[in-house]
Amino acid sequence: MLGNSLLNQMVLDRRLLSPQRILTEVDRALSGLFDQHRAENPVHDGMDIGLLMLDRNNLELTFAGALMRCLILRDGELIRLECSRHALGGCMEPEEKVFKQVRYQLRPGDRLVLSTDGYQSQFGGQLGKKMKADQFRSLIKRTALLSAPEGVAFLRREFDQWKGEEEQVDDVLIVMLDL
Repeated sequence: MLGNSLLNQMVLDRRLLSPQRILTEVDRALSGLFDQHRAENPVHDGMDIGLLMLDRNNLELTFAGALMRCLILRDGELIRLECSRHALGGCMEPEEKVFKQVRYQLRPGDRLVLSTDGYQSQFGGQLGKKMKADQFRSLIKRTALLSAPEGVAFLRREFDQWKGEEEQVDDVLIVMLDL
């Protein structure tokens, strides 16, 4: 809830539009709040997030991520837009974090996918092991001929089947946007 409040503050109140700048300012705000309580009760949690700005007229994507990549599914293949290897907030780091921003030219028919790491971190399957990123990306590719809502439903079924009787270990969120 704190992250959502800070995102609203940066976008709605301060009118920031650059995903990179928004991440930087939210990180500073979170770090400042956590610093107030660091000595007696250090906060080790951080927030993984991916922000994108989409110019629908020109099909231009601007993306910045904090430990969250943006995947583009194009013609059954995945294009991975890299993220920064820092979470927002969390423990103080010796240097200021730098959040990378990427611009990418999209095409009609592309699908954007953002997801938390909870899906691929889930224990399950016949051996009770984590799914891992390669298997997750393979499942994303299998959604290529489905609509975005059908793709999300497919991934939900596959997750439930993988998880089986195992306890869910993390939050799971997948967002798909078809262009």
